[in-house]
Amino acid sequence: MTAVERIAAQSAETSFSRSGLLHFFEYQFVRLRTGWRGIVVTGVFTPVLFLLVMGLGLGELVDRDANELGTSYLNYIGPGLLATTAMQWGSQQALWPTMAEIRWEGGYKAALVTPLTVAELAAGHIGWISARFFMAGVLFSGVLAGFGIAQSWWFLLTPLAATLTCAAFAAPIAAFTSLQGNDHLFPLIMRFVVIPLLLFSGAFFPITNLPAVLEWIARLTPSWHGVELCRDLSSGDLALGSTALHILYPLAFVLVGYIGTKAGIKKTLGT
Repeated sequence: MTAVERIAAQSAETSFSRSGLLHFFEYQFVRLRTGWRGIVVTGVFTPVLFLLVMGLGLGELVDRDANELGTSYLNYIGPGLLATTAMQWGSQQALWPTMAEIRWEGGYKAALVTPLTVAELAAGHIGWISARFFMAGVLFSGVLAGFGIAQSWWFLLTPLAATLTCAAFAAPIAAFTSLQGNDHLFPLIMRFVVIPLLLFSGAFFPITNLPAVLEWIARLTPSWHGVELCRDLSSGDLALGSTALHILYPLAFVLVGYIGTKAGIKKTLGT
């Protein structure tokens, strides 16, 4: 292969077209006809149970004592639950289902036989994880509104904010998964990364209650930024600087994760 041919081949692998993504999403929507139940469970049953037990049950005890949250406990944890659910969804979908497509079932190897490029496949994979959560996030936000948590018209943007949080975890974890030969480390990621972040990202209590070191670690996670963004949109208490930071910081994780996922798929599948 000549130098010109190598350059042309590399360009084809990294090229990006809207039509390629549309075909990828069209295929995924067809498959969704048998996988929509998980979206309903995540978007409806999960928030109802959490809000009844935590928001109204535990919340009654929190609100009865000196409440320093500035709002009811129900209003406090509702947006936080949306963001942390997005984190869990993105993380889980970027582990075993991603490994299945790349290695166990071979779906993505078959996809690359088509005109679909590695760049389109990586973007489509992360985008589809995020798109499915967006559907669940809309239902989730509807449940929050039903509990009276929506306090501002900005609340309508909370599904988008939560979807950004989902992508901020899905992209880098998918990059990690794309380079793995097995799933031995996956339970460790869920146990020692995702679950601690669920507890210590500010969804259930302010991170200022944590020791100083843990507080600053929490501030460096995209989950905390997602929780804060969803909460600010719900209350309507927005500040330009902090809102921009809560958006740009997770976006950086998405971009780095996309680049890593593209490189990992290329390396693993030998394209």
